[in-house]
Amino acid sequence: MVEVFVDESGIHEGAPICLVAGYRGTKRQWNRFRHLWIADGCQVELHARRFFARTPEGKRVSPYADWSDEKAEGFLASRLHAIKSAHLNVVGAMIDVRAFRLLTHDERRQLTGGHRLYGKWNFSGAPTKPYYLVFQHLVIQAIENIHNLSWKADFVFDQQNQLAPLAARLYSRMKASGTEYPVFSRMGDVIFSSRLERPGLQAADLLAHCWYQYVFHGKQTKPEIRRVMNSLTQRSDEMPFFSRETMFKLVGRLPLTDGRVLTH
Repeated sequence: MVEVFVDESGIHEGAPICLVAGYRGTKRQWNRFRHLWIADGCQVELHARRFFARTPEGKRVSPYADWSDEKAEGFLASRLHAIKSAHLNVVGAMIDVRAFRLLTHDERRQLTGGHRLYGKWNFSGAPTKPYYLVFQHLVIQAIENIHNLSWKADFVFDQQNQLAPLAARLYSRMKASGTEYPVFSRMGDVIFSSRLERPGLQAADLLAHCWYQYVFHGKQTKPEIRRVMNSLTQRSDEMPFFSRETMFKLVGRLPLTDGRVLTH
């Protein structure tokens, strides 16, 4: 009854933050979105990084190279209208990559899904990939807020050979924990698909790209990126952020705010 489309940004070497972001909606909401997404008749894929890119001469790049500013602005406005009119819910999280690297190897394994059994790791986690911490958070965030407890959420992630295999295994492990953690029983299927086939992924790509650019560039963010952020988000700080302090609390180095210490 619920679908969640997700993309990521900041998984490249040297990125200061890594984030996952996307939208959750009912089948009815997504049907309305898909109808509005191509209401202008344009079948060109929205790929945010290329859409906002410019050559050193200030010109647009393929597949938008021959577009006028008027055509590009109309194309973007139509897509923003589709997202807003469908009343989709934003989901996502981001992480301070440098702070993640300061944790010990075992702490990073723990936070990225690793699990010990009788002192040995029976699920490895990914100590070099902060992506898997925010991946887990997004899944939980998306299913926790489903009001109808009989509904399940199906997840669609962007096709990504580098991250998908372990993400699929981690998702399956979380889903199998449904008897121990009832919230996981709301997890449905997960697939990794192409943006060309799934316009919901294009919407997620737009959100993830613009949010990364907004956080990375701050006051120097391009005006067109700022306009997208103002259109799609209520507050620029509404995405949960895994800071050094947050991660230290999760691994037990710091007490939680109510005095407890969270253990794995």
